[in-house]
Amino acid sequence: MKTKQRLDQLARRACTVAIVVFGLSTTVCPAFADSAELHNTTGLAFYYQGKDAEAFAEFVKALEKDPSFAQPRFNLGRLFERQKRNEEAFRQYRDALQLDPSLVGAKEGLERMKSALAVQGRPTEAPSLPTGGLSPEALQAQLASIRALVDKNELTTARERLDVLSKSNPSEAEVLLLQADLAEKSMDYPGAIDILNRALVLLPGTAQISYRLALNLYRIGHFDKAEAQVERAMQINPNKAEYYHLLGRIQGDRGKPAEAYNALNEAARLNPDDKVAKDEADRLANKLGLYYYNAGLYYFQQQSWTKAKDLLKRAIEKGNLNPEQMAVAQQYLVISEFSSAKVAEQIKAIQSEREFVENGSTARKIQVQDAEGRPASYPAGSYVDFLGWIVARKDGADSSDLIVTKNYREVEVREQRIRNGEEGDGGFRSNSRMAEWYTIRTPRVLPSDPRIAPSSRVRVKGKLGSSQYIRNPYNFLYSQIAQPTVDADYLEIYREPRRSYGRSEYDSGGRQRTPQGESAFGSTEPRPVVNTPPGLAGPLKIDFLRYNEEQLKNLERAGEF
Repeated sequence: MKTKQRLDQLARRACTVAIVVFGLSTTVCPAFADSAELHNTTGLAFYYQGKDAEAFAEFVKALEKDPSFAQPRFNLGRLFERQKRNEEAFRQYRDALQLDPSLVGAKEGLERMKSALAVQGRPTEAPSLPTGGLSPEALQAQLASIRALVDKNELTTARERLDVLSKSNPSEAEVLLLQADLAEKSMDYPGAIDILNRALVLLPGTAQISYRLALNLYRIGHFDKAEAQVERAMQINPNKAEYYHLLGRIQGDRGKPAEAYNALNEAARLNPDDKVAKDEADRLANKLGLYYYNAGLYYFQQQSWTKAKDLLKRAIEKGNLNPEQMAVAQQYLVISEFSSAKVAEQIKAIQSEREFVENGSTARKIQVQDAEGRPASYPAGSYVDFLGWIVARKDGADSSDLIVTKNYREVEVREQRIRNGEEGDGGFRSNSRMAEWYTIRTPRVLPSDPRIAPSSRVRVKGKLGSSQYIRNPYNFLYSQIAQPTVDADYLEIYREPRRSYGRSEYDSGGRQRTPQGESAFGSTEPRPVVNTPPGLAGPLKIDFLRYNEEQLKNLERAGEF
């Protein structure tokens, strides 16, 4: 049995290393694809890169998966110690040691934090007496007697006794939760929120604490924060009807009737005895006929035929429109169906044309790597389709040239330099070989759009042209060999959000980042600032074969392209 456990442990470590370090797909190790070990290992990778926000998020996810796992708490202690947050580091080292007394690093960290806090004149709690000198049994007995006072509504006496108990046990989660109960009964919702945030530091990944936090935030009208907390609770425990009920109430007050209906309907499904959720869902269902009708008219005016068709059909199915509204809905539905079919025919024609362009002159598409390795075997006219990142742009009288790299590491170096407050073009300036750079030529001048900028991700479709030497626009050196050129007939350009860290910024490139905001541990993480102006979010798609830019925007608005 011990041998099997050891082998399983080794396999688990091998999988997490393979996924995190070598970037292998999680399908290689499905059993460990979303495990506490994987999140802990990912957090360590971020920790050693100095990316504290990302490391913090991964360690918290590890604890959500397995609250009894000591390593993430130990690693949180190291992270807080590096940030000079000594009290928080002390608590994490202490809790890690309670989970795993053999953890030598936690013992050493605890001693360091004791010394640091003593120098600052702050008291520390001994790990052997986590309940302020009381035995666990005595602490539970006192908590039970105070709960009895709260149940009998003797709040003044309960508060006095709880204040005395909390002074000797300021970091005991059960004491904090009872304080939150008392604050809620006294309708001190801001006070309850403050206490629950402190409890969430001690018990991260606890769904019920997130739910109670959401409920109190909702009570004082902080709908955005309340929705975030209840969704966090639902991620941890997706089968609690009361979580969906609260989400439905929040979304209803935020003016989102369709979303509120879905949440309340799910609450009634999970708990058939919840008559309030069922009645509210039925009421919204009757109202939504008019909601779908108005939304369908809006999309009809916008010529978004598919959306208008779907919404008007749902409005008619609800059957609670007056005769005039029903006549308008039916008339507009016929027009929308006809127009949607015509647009679909146009799209089919475009696809047929592209199919001919891509496959008509060659037996198959080729990869850009093929053209790099054997350029003589793939003459001009071969069709390519690849992803890269923009290095630079140059406009001519009738066309534009893009220099594109397939090496994301260059973009990553550029981001790091910007993050460090250095000159941002260093990632490209230092490249003297340009081995993975390509020239992309367009048949007309590209629009003035902020998404067409260095570090933006771009998908390129087109035909190979003759190779040529590339001149680096940042250091003015030429590539060592002639690099492929592509005559583009389609571009799809993504401008990623710009994350702000202190005074410096960097582009996040193609990587996913952990959403920033107020963390479960109470620290305020930096918030993202999207550097794409309003109205330009999402990819810029330019099809040089068929549509000009304005026609393409109309198709995108209609949801047909």
